[in-house]
Amino acid sequence: VERKHVARIARTHVRGWFGASEAQLPNDPSRQVEHLQTLNRRDPLAVIRLYESGRVQTSEAALAEYVKALVQSNRLDNHALLRTLQIGSTVGASRGQVEMTS
Repeated sequence: VERKHVARIARTHVRGWFGASEAQLPNDPSRQVEHLQTLNRRDPLAVIRLYESGRVQTSEAALAEYVKALVQSNRLDNHALLRTLQIGSTVGASRGQVEMTS
């Protein structure tokens, strides 16, 4: 009985901290991306919190949803990711490795 009570309190605490949609993160990486996409449509800040919590399995698609959330919430301008991308493009351009595609 006590174990069930502790589990219920833990779920309530997680929902309170992350929000109900964030607490329901699936284990499967492709389902996680679907969840992030759905969440991104109504609450980009929740996607940011969830991704930065480390609970999301790293994938290109999950990263894309995270970047979309940063853009939608106007948080990309001051974010370390933008600086990293800028550094990468500067280094690539200086080496002649940046290609423009149409």
